[in-house]
Amino acid sequence: MPGTPRISASSWPAAGLAWCGLAYGLTGDRWLAEDIAQSALASAFAAWWRVRRAGDPDAYVRRILINTSNRRLRKHRVAENPRAPAVPVVVGDGNTSPWRRR
Repeated sequence: MPGTPRISASSWPAAGLAWCGLAYGLTGDRWLAEDIAQSALASAFAAWWRVRRAGDPDAYVRRILINTSNRRLRKHRVAENPRAPAVPVVVGDGNTSPWRRR
């Protein structure tokens, strides 16, 4: 496609750092960010014919990275149970106040 930005072999390191930076911004954890970036690049490699045909391959890979991050968040999310009984919080019995004089 004429005018299509190309991701060349020489631009992969810079793009990889940018993708790791994006993943770090999404997760806040360096090691998890590298894992997400690696998973996204593996997915992009497996579907490279689609990535190559995209108007902006860099944006396509970024979208894969964001989707990979969201998938991991959904997988490890703790479900809220609204039917669970509320645990009463006992502050004190009134006689144990640290401000009360004895």
